[in-house]
Amino acid sequence: MIAGTLDLAEKCHCRAEEQKRRRLAREEAIAEYQQRVDLRQAERARLEQLQLSAEKWQEAERIRRYIDAAEKSARDNGGPTPELCEWIDWARLKADCIDPMVPVSDVILDSPEPSRPGHYY
Repeated sequence: MIAGTLDLAEKCHCRAEEQKRRRLAREEAIAEYQQRVDLRQAERARLEQLQLSAEKWQEAERIRRYIDAAEKSARDNGGPTPELCEWIDWARLKADCIDPMVPVSDVILDSPEPSRPGHYY
């Protein structure tokens, strides 16, 4: 009877050890899976940011080409007016604000949205 009890205890211990090993293996597999999922999500986010930056840069370059064409057209037709010179300066600043490679911020558009005045009694 003692031998049977010891044998049963050994089997229970072996079963418990096997369950523990399987649980740890599953937890490790889940952790590895989650790490891969997180890595893929981070990589997708980085790629989306790269694509967005490239689109912004391309848009800034397109605006700059347009500004250059407007300036050339004005020079070919007698020179730019003071209003056009002011517009050119403004437009170049806006292109720089769009360009992710130029570290400049748009004072008006990048500032917080103005708050609507409340009701006063």
